[in-house]
Amino acid sequence: MNKFRYIDKKILCSYDLSEEFFKELGVEVYDIIPLRKVFVIFTDKGKKILKRINSSEERVEFINKALNIIKEKDKYILQYCTNSKGKIITKWHGKSFVLLDMIDGREATFTNPIEVEWCTKSLANFHKASEGIINDLNEKELKDVVQKYGDPDDYYQE
Repeated sequence: MNKFRYIDKKILCSYDLSEEFFKELGVEVYDIIPLRKVFVIFTDKGKKILKRINSSEERVEFINKALNIIKEKDKYILQYCTNSKGKIITKWHGKSFVLLDMIDGREATFTNPIEVEWCTKSLANFHKASEGIINDLNEKELKDVVQKYGDPDDYYQE
């Protein structure tokens, strides 16, 4: 057996995939496939990505709000799912997890110019959809982001 086949085995083994956990997530699971550091799960609510996170609740809420704003202009955006308690983050045995809607697609081969063009167009659409997002976020959220991650304008200075 190839010893590199499950390079993320240690991370994946830290997930507690029990019936109680899936009830807490609010889904009925039909199948589970490991994929890098996440699981793709087939549920009664469609294909999902199960990911263990270390982010704070505030950070995930901020990202969720930004994604929802972008989703209004670009439908190909990951979306967080809420659990059985209506929360995005599911706490389970001292660990935090999120469930995301799966977007159908495949990995791009960057040696293929056609696939590079598709990726470029998708990235351009994402960029256009995010224009003006600062106007939709409140002042406190923006101050928190600048305090934690720095002023985004600093990245664009010549």
